[in-house]
Amino acid sequence: MRTLILLASLLSACAATPVQVEPAPAADLATTIYVVRHAEKANDGDDPPLTHQGLARAEALAVLMAEEPLVAVYSTPFQRTQQTVAPAAAGHGLIVTDYDPRSDLPALVLDQHVGAVVLVAGHSNTVPSIVAGLGAPEQPEIPHEHYGDLYRVTRVGDEVELVIERYGD
Repeated sequence: MRTLILLASLLSACAATPVQVEPAPAADLATTIYVVRHAEKANDGDDPPLTHQGLARAEALAVLMAEEPLVAVYSTPFQRTQQTVAPAAAGHGLIVTDYDPRSDLPALVLDQHVGAVVLVAGHSNTVPSIVAGLGAPEQPEIPHEHYGDLYRVTRVGDEVELVIERYGD
């Protein structure tokens, strides 16, 4: 009988003891940042909205991002960049966070979103420096009238991979 009571006490103590699981080191986690230039914009004013074609491209981006586990969406405060990523953000229940294009956004994203998936919208003159700032091995060149490239930068430790794909065509 004492053996049964002792065994029951030991089992009870083991069940109540929480198991400590060590988190994976940050160097082992894959961080993926999708970077896009805004979609097609109207030709009016300093802060033009997207055209109908641009709005359709933004919806195509949202469809592409639907299966991604986005945790954050960043955009410059201009209408065209906001409208480009708004459908993707809404699909994940996220708000679009404004950033200053002169800021060090890559450092912020890499510091605050280790092991996560993030979407960033910029401009033809800022996307190349964002991609380079994320550690990609090459800087893309974006002609002024070119839209629809999606730059996927994946970092695992010091390893960086850049994949460029088209969307919304």
